[in-house]
Amino acid sequence: MEENLTRKAINLALRCQWKEAIKINKLIIKEDGSDTEALNRLARAYLETGEITKAKGVSKKVLKIEPSNKIAEKSIEKYKRFKTNVDSGSEQNIDASVFLEEVGKTKLTNLINLGSPKNISKLYSGDEVKLLTHSHRATITTLDDTYVGRLPDDISARIRLLVKGGNSYKVFIKSVCSSNIKVFIKEVKKGKEFENCMSFPLEKSESIDESSSQSDFEIN
Repeated sequence: MEENLTRKAINLALRCQWKEAIKINKLIIKEDGSDTEALNRLARAYLETGEITKAKGVSKKVLKIEPSNKIAEKSIEKYKRFKTNVDSGSEQNIDASVFLEEVGKTKLTNLINLGSPKNISKLYSGDEVKLLTHSHRATITTLDDTYVGRLPDDISARIRLLVKGGNSYKVFIKSVCSSNIKVFIKEVKKGKEFENCMSFPLEKSESIDESSSQSDFEIN
């Protein structure tokens, strides 16, 4: 039964049904007060409904049970960015500068081929994640290398060439709900090869010509 409740709690989190998630996680904890995964989910649900004080208390309880619990440690740090209690929906309370849009330098996009629901349910808006480029794809992982998802093929193709040319980027989770994860990509360094090229042009017609290093390549 607990396994079914756990699955239900994770699915509720993915659907952003936080009040229901609180009820289910409380049922799990009632059966096993030392279930740190359920406690972390409860803390997350409290945060998403604006009950920061309760969220903080639950995370502290996790650290008493398991002092090295990384999720609880990360949550405690995150609470410092919030007021004591806020309106539900934590995304609006994240430092706005994280998602500051700059023409040609930032991009908001959905991920594809998402990771496991259990791992996805642990993500927060504002979390910094890692961008990894491979020969035929660009993937997103957490800072501790847990797979999150892939960039769409068109953006992936562009990013791979730009990174190869010396550009570097930071990526943040913008939103997590149901089977949809949005990430915010921000250019932080421009390589010499593409110093006059926008990372994310407004016009689809802009192309990148890499004839000096490989065959002609155009990104729409």
